[in-house]
Amino acid sequence: MKDVYYNGFDDSEYTTWFKKGVEASLYQVKANYSLNFIRLSENEMVERNNEILNHNYLTDIITIPYNESETFIEADILVNFEFTKAFSEQNGFNIKNEFIRLGCHGILHLIGFNDKSPKEQNIMRREEQKIIDMVSRGTSLSN
Repeated sequence: MKDVYYNGFDDSEYTTWFKKGVEASLYQVKANYSLNFIRLSENEMVERNNEILNHNYLTDIITIPYNESETFIEADILVNFEFTKAFSEQNGFNIKNEFIRLGCHGILHLIGFNDKSPKEQNIMRREEQKIIDMVSRGTSLSN
């Protein structure tokens, strides 16, 4: 079983870029999976971040794994598009690339990438960049 669900998403270009990031990163997932992506408002995301991680601030993504075995991964991945849009605009980042990054970030957490330390952040960013480059070229890393 390899299922991906999107709840609360629209047909915008942001959603298209986000889904491309998800799809491009799934090549690394060897296990079967059931992934539920849930788009939340800013207020909902702050509430969930506080409940789940005890962080009282807005974030762009929260990955909630329920099962991470070698044969099956089940998770909810909460996302907030408004944070990503504002963050990319404030920092002069390419907005398309930021939505691709957002799409792959939760998947990378589920397969063992972390971003707590500067070293882990660098490794995560390099992997995200590989996926962004792949999507931009229209190629597949599984080939």
